[in-house]
Amino acid sequence: MVGKAYEEGMPVSQMQIAKKLGLSQRAVSAAIRNDGRVSKATRERVLKVAAEMGYRPNAAAKVMKRGHFKAVGLVASTDIRRSLYWDYLHGIHLACRTHDLHLTVGEVEDENLTDPRQVPRLLREWMVDGLINSYMMGFPKVLQDILDGARIPNIWMNARQDHDCVFPDELQGFTLATRYLIEQGHRRIMYVGPNPDPDRHYSAVDRWRAYSDAMKAAGLPTLRRYPDDEIYYLSDNNRNYLNEVFRILQSCLKEKSRPTALLLSEDIYPVAHHAATCLGLDIPADLSILVCNSEPTVLLGGDITTLLRDTHQVGQTAVDLVMKKIKAPGSPLDPVAIPYTLVAQDASVAPPTS
Repeated sequence: MVGKAYEEGMPVSQMQIAKKLGLSQRAVSAAIRNDGRVSKATRERVLKVAAEMGYRPNAAAKVMKRGHFKAVGLVASTDIRRSLYWDYLHGIHLACRTHDLHLTVGEVEDENLTDPRQVPRLLREWMVDGLINSYMMGFPKVLQDILDGARIPNIWMNARQDHDCVFPDELQGFTLATRYLIEQGHRRIMYVGPNPDPDRHYSAVDRWRAYSDAMKAAGLPTLRRYPDDEIYYLSDNNRNYLNEVFRILQSCLKEKSRPTALLLSEDIYPVAHHAATCLGLDIPADLSILVCNSEPTVLLGGDITTLLRDTHQVGQTAVDLVMKKIKAPGSPLDPVAIPYTLVAQDASVAPPTS
């Protein structure tokens, strides 16, 4: 019977291993768990036969015994504009290994997140103990009430909420970047980024607010351009978006009182660099460029001064927080803002020459 089960690929039980070795099921279980109640020789025999028979531990039985899955789920929208989580995955995986957790990643249609019966099913069907929610904007408003009401351990990632969230500190970061350009002597600093509409991602509002407050505090005028970022996430129109950015920047850089520095909210530095060089402007002698990015920025072998978003730390913190929520799902956690850093500060930023 044992041989037949093994040959047909059927699950092999500890009892079958015990019968083959002439041991009790308890002894086989102790050997597999290595709890010290059997001799080293016996354990080696058990493990050898278990491997030959293709024995695999019963994960469902383990879950039932300990009452949890040792896993977390990363929830994303099927709408790519509402969930951008790829940059954060490395940090999430690193923290999961630290906590000895499995990670399940899945995309969910928005309508399934407005039904109080559907959301709790995620925990059961995905076999996870808590959720990391990567809905960064436009998520169903009722979702927060459902999660809180059902006491589902959930952490919002890259979304600024009143509680239970971790996000890049846009106010700190863009204040840091703007002040750095001012300290370098720039007085005509142009901000290029998405329209700060409150209905958009929180970063659009916070970045503009940080820049404009820092400029006003220094007694300087704000210079801004808002590309039509509605088409940014649509791959078929991405070329149109980049062309629009190029036209905007070339028009600004042709002006008599052109900006001496560009603060780029998005990773459009290749377009900015091309627009400047087409006009014969040298970087950074004639024009300084500072870009926000999730990794150190390099263009044509040269560094670009970067306001670096620590996505690894955001991802790791999300896992740490969801572990706390699993232990106490009814206790709200304070928001955690992860600061930015400036790297390669002198690479594409220099004092203005005019």
